[in-house]
Amino acid sequence: MSDIDKLNQLLRQRLKGLCRAVGKTTLFELWPGCFPNEVRVFAKAEYTNPTGSHYDRIYSHLFEAHLTKFLKGRYDMLVEVSSGNAAASFVWFCRQLEFPCAVNLPRGLPDGFLEHIAQLNPEAEVYFADDESAYVSGAVAVLREQIQTAKQRRIRLHAVNHSRDAEIRVIIHPHLALCFVEPVEPADVLRHSPAPRYGEGHE
Repeated sequence: MSDIDKLNQLLRQRLKGLCRAVGKTTLFELWPGCFPNEVRVFAKAEYTNPTGSHYDRIYSHLFEAHLTKFLKGRYDMLVEVSSGNAAASFVWFCRQLEFPCAVNLPRGLPDGFLEHIAQLNPEAEVYFADDESAYVSGAVAVLREQIQTAKQRRIRLHAVNHSRDAEIRVIIHPHLALCFVEPVEPADVLRHSPAPRYGEGHE
């Protein structure tokens, strides 16, 4: 077994543990009996995921799908573009799996959120788009500059790009839909609480 295969095996075991910490968030019913036509409205408590976001679900699957590729590519750094919560999940997973990483963010984010990023991964490099009003084009420009600079320095970067990843679109998005639209049959659970909580521990 090669060193890469051994590392892959080790990190996959670690990743399984991380994935077990993601999901199974509480499903709340909002204002039962208040909507016409017996409509029921539910909300998932995704803030109880490790970094406080549903993006933990995205990156748990993304790293699971591409871990071998990341290792065999021998990348010096993983990079990502985000307007907020995706960055938190990305840097957290990178820290847990010991991947050096950098994230590109728009300017003007709250100081508290930037502190959250730093707490999740003190080693993560953070860059900001120059033009706050043109975040998408600005972030792409920063990423392009990073890639060009890395090539000149012979540093191997890999842009994770959660918003464009084929695995995310084909496999993960339908999975998320099923997580959020699970059966809500046992109405007796809802009857017994003035602030009904349904399906604690649901995917």
